[in-house]
Amino acid sequence: MASRVILTRPAGQSRTWRDALQAAGHEVLDWPLIETGPADVSDSVDQAWQELSSCQAWMFVSAPAVQYFFARRPPGVQLQHWHAWVTGPGTRHALHQYGVTDDAISGPAEDATQFDTEHLWQIVQPLVAAWPPERSVAIVRGTEVAAQGGDADTAVAPHNGVGRDWLAEQLSAQGVQVRWVVAYRRGPPAWDEAQRARARSAAGDGSVWVFSSSLAAQYLAALLPGVSWAQARAVATHERIAAVLRAYGWGQVSICKPQAGELLRNLASLESAS
Repeated sequence: MASRVILTRPAGQSRTWRDALQAAGHEVLDWPLIETGPADVSDSVDQAWQELSSCQAWMFVSAPAVQYFFARRPPGVQLQHWHAWVTGPGTRHALHQYGVTDDAISGPAEDATQFDTEHLWQIVQPLVAAWPPERSVAIVRGTEVAAQGGDADTAVAPHNGVGRDWLAEQLSAQGVQVRWVVAYRRGPPAWDEAQRARARSAAGDGSVWVFSSSLAAQYLAALLPGVSWAQARAVATHERIAAVLRAYGWGQVSICKPQAGELLRNLASLESAS
């Protein structure tokens, strides 16, 4: 029996998943739980484009980081001898849309066991170790409107960026200077009462919610205070996200890689077990 599946990624990022799920017979609801937009102050992005060659590599934390960074690309700027780092296929594909080829991108392969900064570091650390002194890496990321309670996967940092700082710590330990470029902002969606009522119903009607960000789980909890998630089902694309969902009391949480084929297999397993 096909499930009703609720996708929570930002608008426009769930198209591939939605098409694959619908083709397999699932009812799909696209309920973005994170809204994105350009950074309130774009000076850091403009300056970054002017100083593109000053960094040995540019790490993009997400597809929106790519989108909003390249939205301010000055006319005629070339990416010769430019190198990007990513943690997953979504960000890699976003770079492809702006003409960045695979030979200019480092990150976990499509068939990697996990997509995160730890796996990225395993790939780039040997390269970093061979760099001359005083090299620098830019990390392109966003700021966020924090929901009540804070996010277990991200934290506001003094440089006004958000995200886990583990990679920056590894780079600093290797003597690499880290530059922060804030390209976009994230915030909760503006749900009306009708949408909240639909979501409350979906907390216990057998729907399967799919989360690729713990911030989405945080925003959902803030949108629906007091709702019990004991009967709710979720698929998370990383153990850290799953841990946040469990902390909010979700009754059933499974984990799969953020790929359409893996999601379909996970859903099939859920249905066979129910």
